[in-house]
Amino acid sequence: MDPDNADVYYERGDAYAEIGEYGQAIADYGKAIELDPSHALAYYNRGVAYREKGEIPKAVSDLEKCIALSADPELTEAAQQALYEMKNSP
Repeated sequence: MDPDNADVYYERGDAYAEIGEYGQAIADYGKAIELDPSHALAYYNRGVAYREKGEIPKAVSDLEKCIALSADPELTEAAQQALYEMKNSP
């Protein structure tokens, strides 16, 4: 594992998220962001992981950062939808 490669941490974060290990996923997405602060997809997925853990303010912050960074319209739309659902759920 290349300790300076943001994508390695991002992909491992995805693996943890797939099995419901959101704390580990958040840590790896955080490391990916530390190595590449413009990694919009890492912000998105960390936001989703925070949402799954019930940490809504952190989820909102990451999803908003994803929207600010993303050049991908589909990713931006997904983040906007996730934000909308969180803000409008009981």
